[in-house]
Amino acid sequence: MEEAAFVHATVHNTLVALWTGDPTLRQLERFWGELDGLARRQPDGIYVLNVITATTGLPDSHARQLLRLQFETMRGRVLALANVLEQSGVLAALSRTVLSKVLVLSRRPFPMTIHGDVGKGAHWLSRHERAPVAAKLVEVASTLRRKAVG
Repeated sequence: MEEAAFVHATVHNTLVALWTGDPTLRQLERFWGELDGLARRQPDGIYVLNVITATTGLPDSHARQLLRLQFETMRGRVLALANVLEQSGVLAALSRTVLSKVLVLSRRPFPMTIHGDVGKGAHWLSRHERAPVAAKLVEVASTLRRKAVG
């Protein structure tokens, strides 16, 4: 069985996901299941803080196609999504390029941003109506990081 590539938690209407492994088709389907479940419980819409750690690989072409489809199916259900890429250097630039292409191809069905650290992503997300405060999102992301490490 494939090891989980991400850990997650919810804060009211917000999914906080911390990716530590590769975004394979199976993992992205699992991620979508979590998004879909939260959206069903929160009919007024949800927010997502998606933290992509330095150990997370790039999605292959099939995974990118699934991401594009997932973004489209969440139109009207996700109110905003903050992506945090914790990578630096050449890999960070490549990751941001791939993610930016996914965002452009999906025609941004909801507001999405790319940040370099959790605090900035949480702050951006918290400015939206009914989103949790940034400090709570950062706290949850830190707890997830400790859980993922050990």
